[in-house]
Amino acid sequence: MAKKKTHDETFSETPLAEPRGLSPAGKGAWKALDASAAMLAGLAAPRLAQIIWRTATGKSAPRSTRSTEISMAEALLWAAVAGALAQVLRTAAARAAAAYWERSTGATPPSAKSKKK
Repeated sequence: MAKKKTHDETFSETPLAEPRGLSPAGKGAWKALDASAAMLAGLAAPRLAQIIWRTATGKSAPRSTRSTEISMAEALLWAAVAGALAQVLRTAAARAAAAYWERSTGATPPSAKSKKK
């Protein structure tokens, strides 16, 4: 004789409803927030790199890495410091924007969701 399903078993086998997608306006809002965070980080990075360079070396930051007035080692070090700082700031800004989005909407940002196969 077949076993009758209980009320709990019936509901546990039904798949959960898929969350509704974001409206185009919601996706646009995320894109604007993400882009503005990246722009702010991009604007802040060079200035902050100059401040760090001046604090660490006591000299002003190189205006151009092509200048013959600075050594090759100094040019490479400046490029490494400025580039690394720019990437760190962009990553921090992107994560802060995503955290703000999650606090505000209760959902992960559209680009952070895993893609279905």
